[in-house]
Amino acid sequence: MKRQIFCWVLFLAVFLVSNPARADGEFYVIVGGGGVGVKITSLPYTIAAPGFYYLGGNLTYNGTATAITVNADDVTIDLMGFRLDSAGGLDSLGISIHGRRNVEVRNGTVRGFNADGIFDSSGGYSYRFINLRLELNGLRGIALLDGRFHLIQNCSITENGNSGIGLTGNGHMVTGNVSSKNFRGMACTGSGHSLVGNVVAENTGFGFELNATGTYLIDRNTAYNNGAGNINVFPSAAKFGINAGAGMTPP
Repeated sequence: MKRQIFCWVLFLAVFLVSNPARADGEFYVIVGGGGVGVKITSLPYTIAAPGFYYLGGNLTYNGTATAITVNADDVTIDLMGFRLDSAGGLDSLGISIHGRRNVEVRNGTVRGFNADGIFDSSGGYSYRFINLRLELNGLRGIALLDGRFHLIQNCSITENGNSGIGLTGNGHMVTGNVSSKNFRGMACTGSGHSLVGNVVAENTGFGFELNATGTYLIDRNTAYNNGAGNINVFPSAAKFGINAGAGMTPP
């Protein structure tokens, strides 16, 4: 009997370790971590309070505004490997974040919106976009305007009508992404950005289009077979390079 109890305890321990996160009904529970989230089940959806939000399946937006609007700080949205897409409504946006702090979106696909897949125009602070696929959006895959200290990491961004990634503001880290078959791979203005270890390939326009008003770090990127050229830099006096020190010149 004791041996049977031991075997069941061992089985449960292995099960919990191998299944660190499970969804049940309206709640997402991180086993052992105590985290509880809210499942997004219909669109449009507005997030008005801090917390953890997730998808429990693919969702399609049929409207002409925004599928998911973030109106709170300290929010994480986990797409859980599912797809957020659009039925093709005019001017539709996938996820819109209105000048918030500490927002993360991760682990899934944002596809087919008439405007941008992910959009912020209000000077947000410290966003993270990780392990996303942004495809077939009419304008940009990710558009972050006038913000500071955002991270875009390990995303695949393809076949968007304007730029795969469009950035202004200051101090963003863009690393480990693949941006291909857009009009432009990455279009950046501002200062203090680090573009490290990305691939930009087979975009119609420039791979990197960089309007630097200050200093950039550009290191270990690959750009090839972009229609207008692999990189376009202006003004020519901007500083680029490893550590972006004084005297660095555009690559």
